[in-house]
Amino acid sequence: MSLLKYFKPTPKKTTPKSEDSVKLAIGEIVWTKLSDFPWWPCFVCKEPGSEKLFDENSVHVQFFGDPPTRDWVLKRNVKQFSSMKPHENEEDVKAAFKEACEAEKLSKEKRIEQYYADDLSESDDQETNNNDVKEDEEDDDKENTTKGGQKRSLSSKPKSRKRIKLCIESESDEEFDDETKDETFKPEEKASSEEEEMQSDDSVSSTEKKPKSVSTPKVNGSIKRKISTPNNNSFKDQTPNKKLNASISRAQSTLSKFSSPVQAPPSPSVMDSECTQYTHNRLEFLKDGKRKDKQGRLHTDSEYDSRTLLVPDWFLNDSKEVTPGLKQWWILKSKMYDTVIFFKVGKFYEFYHMDADVGVKELGLLYMKGKFAHCGFPEVAFERYSDILIQRGYKVARIEQTETPQALAARGGGKVVKREVCAIITKGTRTYGIMEAKGDESSAAYLLAFVEKPCPDGQIGESEFGVCFVDTSIGKFYLGQFVDDRQCSRFLTMISQFPPVQVLYEKKGLSPKISSILNNELLASIKEPLNPGSEFWDSAKTLKTFHKENYFADRKDDQVHWPPLLKEVLEEGDKVGLEAPISFQLAISALGACTWYLKKCCIEQELLSMCQFQKYIPPDDVTQKKKVQDNTLGQHMILDGITLTNLDIIQNADGGTEGTLLELLSFCATIFGKRYFTQWLCMPLCQKKLIDARLDAVEDLMNNNSVFNDCRSIMKQLPDLDRVLRRIHAMGSLRRSQDHPEGRAVYFNIDVFNKKKIADLLSAIEGFQKVLNIIELARKHDFKSKLINNLVQLEDEGLGFPDLKPMLHFFKMAFDHRKARETGTIHPKPGVDNDYDAAQCDIELINDKLNNYLKTQRKRLGYTNIHYWGNGKNRFQLEVPEDALRKSTPEEYHLKSQKKGYKRFYTDFIVKMIEQLTKAEERRDNALNDTLRSIFNKFDQQ
Repeated sequence: MSLLKYFKPTPKKTTPKSEDSVKLAIGEIVWTKLSDFPWWPCFVCKEPGSEKLFDENSVHVQFFGDPPTRDWVLKRNVKQFSSMKPHENEEDVKAAFKEACEAEKLSKEKRIEQYYADDLSESDDQETNNNDVKEDEEDDDKENTTKGGQKRSLSSKPKSRKRIKLCIESESDEEFDDETKDETFKPEEKASSEEEEMQSDDSVSSTEKKPKSVSTPKVNGSIKRKISTPNNNSFKDQTPNKKLNASISRAQSTLSKFSSPVQAPPSPSVMDSECTQYTHNRLEFLKDGKRKDKQGRLHTDSEYDSRTLLVPDWFLNDSKEVTPGLKQWWILKSKMYDTVIFFKVGKFYEFYHMDADVGVKELGLLYMKGKFAHCGFPEVAFERYSDILIQRGYKVARIEQTETPQALAARGGGKVVKREVCAIITKGTRTYGIMEAKGDESSAAYLLAFVEKPCPDGQIGESEFGVCFVDTSIGKFYLGQFVDDRQCSRFLTMISQFPPVQVLYEKKGLSPKISSILNNELLASIKEPLNPGSEFWDSAKTLKTFHKENYFADRKDDQVHWPPLLKEVLEEGDKVGLEAPISFQLAISALGACTWYLKKCCIEQELLSMCQFQKYIPPDDVTQKKKVQDNTLGQHMILDGITLTNLDIIQNADGGTEGTLLELLSFCATIFGKRYFTQWLCMPLCQKKLIDARLDAVEDLMNNNSVFNDCRSIMKQLPDLDRVLRRIHAMGSLRRSQDHPEGRAVYFNIDVFNKKKIADLLSAIEGFQKVLNIIELARKHDFKSKLINNLVQLEDEGLGFPDLKPMLHFFKMAFDHRKARETGTIHPKPGVDNDYDAAQCDIELINDKLNNYLKTQRKRLGYTNIHYWGNGKNRFQLEVPEDALRKSTPEEYHLKSQKKGYKRFYTDFIVKMIEQLTKAEERRDNALNDTLRSIFNKFDQQ
């Protein structure tokens, strides 16, 4: 019997709300999208010049946003404006959506009159823009917003190519007023001597933001800090520009496959001639033919380690050009020569020397005044600039000050504050944390580590692989070990199902066939060869490290609790738990390589402690599935790597999704749903009963269209819960707050970052509440599908979704959500934080004792006009009228101060109570400072 009998031919599926149901009249507001951009609000308008509204299958629109842009879009990519809303994390789309809502209130004629930009440049001019845009809300309001009934109009864009510059003003512009006097800037009034060193005549401070050879116009009588950036329209998260942008993006993606991965900063010879005047271009140890790694090997040596750099001791210790701060930078650079260092100085991140060349070339920053190359930007702009470099294949290191100038002075330990590496971020290690750009990508970016060994007992050409790949954005690890044929069929299938963006492997441990796969199938991925033993750990070293570091507990001294998968594997090995069976040693070794690299990036503890380990078994490996009693055996069709690639199932030849089956079928409302659906496509069902079960569920939903639409509209509002939960886990970790450099970092915009943290927590609480709303909505209807009924069941009724109502109620009542969102701080209500409650109880008890003591003294002296006076260190002085002391002054009264007609005293009892009160207040303040972390920890443990 043919399998095709069970499938009914269906007409070609079209995008919901296509041109058949969407009105495409002039002035109509709709949602549409361009390739590589999110859905964006716009209105239908004629193309200037041609006055055309339609062109074959396309319609001309103008996008809302700042600045507005126009383009031709496919009619099938158009949806009604009322059919959707922007996601929580799409700030730019939300801003455009707000503007579109205002425009919707107007008639179509008024809408065109008020919002249509008649002199907006077209595609041929979109590549260039010589308008300096100032990131200042007041200026934006004056220049770009519509006032009254006037048309929106933008100045014509010249066709000459010119670097686009964006001027950013610091949050505290008054600190840069002294630039007119050519004076140095200090981030704080009491700057450390380190900044003074770095601001000497020979090496002008990187925070002195007077660009070289660039005129700096005055703003309100003072010169502001100018930092140039790339064109806003070049970013994915900005207003969609033109089809040309998408074409360029695809072309760049394709061409990038023919270039070698970024290993080290560009050599001086390839930089602009403008750079040759700077110090690093003259240093002999940086030049070709003389550059060495930390071990002293020339860059022409086959053993050369491009990740490190040998910086001579004489240069660090004797050169007048190296201040204490720059010496700190050079020491860090010698350990990560292939990484762009974001070096924190005060409230700015700075690029020095060859990193400054990268900042100018890739980010459009401007060189600052001085003999050595340097440029920088404010702390709050880190996520934007780091995201650009990471997307272009660079490694990024974030170096934070972990000591204040005051702490440095108290320590008396030198002229430079402590700085530590808080994160190294690559394409394969992005966690989308508070300091990183959130991104709107639904596809996972895997970090893959693998080790290959020949099979002594197998057929000629067969190999055994140990693999570990991890999605760092959600903290999920996949481990597997399998035998593969000489064509590496299973390995090819794995990298097609889980495309890695970064690959770790043993140096000199590749066979010719795997080398060919890396150089062809994974050409665009970042390759990272690791030294066997010291970096690519073996199985024994990996397990010993896990046992010693106890990554799977929040406290290092807690009892070791192995995750289920590792526990199952270790039970097959020795009883001590430090040796894996032979059948899984290669997989554990690959996990060790991942752990070493994640540790280098400072994120190993927060990912491993999530204990999310899943065993990877090749789809065609029936033997392993039978051994582990896998209930999915025979359920899925086997699509090998060649099939997935040739049919463009999830990726096209350019590495994108345009024209793939995934793009055609994916109508998921949630980001995490899109990731899961991708796995479905790679392993489609092939058993009739399972296919029928899904079809029954679809039929049920189609018959209850109102329920389906209501549920879908709620799903669209859900955040990316997988990534939010990982961030909450990291922010709630006690061990991370105590041991990680991030817990010691000094931030000048800590309130901004705390608000982001609280926003994550609130979005998770609101998201799970919406999930419960969906379940309750579905339970009100009588579905025939067993699949749907099982999904909407709660755990107390059997297998189903956990009942989150008690947990959500607790966190809704734990603190004032609105106040926390506005202030960035959490004041817990009683019953939430035991330490805080205990301290607060002690404070109230001590205050009651002091009040009772005051009443006793009033009764003793016969005067009611006796009060406590003072505050701070002088508080609770007993203020007594002199008339009350005419007969005698009690012996325990010790005079502290006085005023006309009154004397103020301390007694032994009051002094004792003040000491106890001070200690209780310290405990309360410490608990309050840790409240944010403890709230996250409580949520993570639910």
